[in-house]
Amino acid sequence: MDQQSEDQQSGIPRDRRKSPKVNRPRKRRGRYTGSSGFQTDVAVLRAQGLSQRTAGRMLGVDQSTIARVEKLPEVQAKIADLREQWKIVAHNRINEVADSAWDIVQQAAEAKDAKAFEASTRGLVALEKISSSVAEIPQRVDVTGVPAPQNSKAETKALLAVLFPEKYRT
Repeated sequence: MDQQSEDQQSGIPRDRRKSPKVNRPRKRRGRYTGSSGFQTDVAVLRAQGLSQRTAGRMLGVDQSTIARVEKLPEVQAKIADLREQWKIVAHNRINEVADSAWDIVQQAAEAKDAKAFEASTRGLVALEKISSSVAEIPQRVDVTGVPAPQNSKAETKALLAVLFPEKYRT
């Protein structure tokens, strides 16, 4: 076969067949990014905390398209509304978990299990951090009024004696 008949058989013009751009995946074109459905998709993804680039990849558009759509007042309002709804849901779930966590702390204290008590109180601290993060309240630690411990070893022994009186008698 000669070159001309080979080109006619493939149906691809010779110059395109040799082009390195032929095998590249094409971006999706033709999706109307001004539609309310697309704007809602952008608002949901951005309210969930996804970056503009990640949201763009998920929706098959460029990051600049997401940025442009996100600047629209109606999209900003949707994002704010979705984040407020998320705050309510998150607070309700945290409160449900916190009730159970307090029960675990109480059980650990009653059983005089120091490891379980420490682990459960750490869990409560983590819940408190999550709660303040959801509420967008910055956490601050004020240590100005806390006196420095004089003899932490003696305080530790006294605490152990309270928790485990049969083992640590003073």
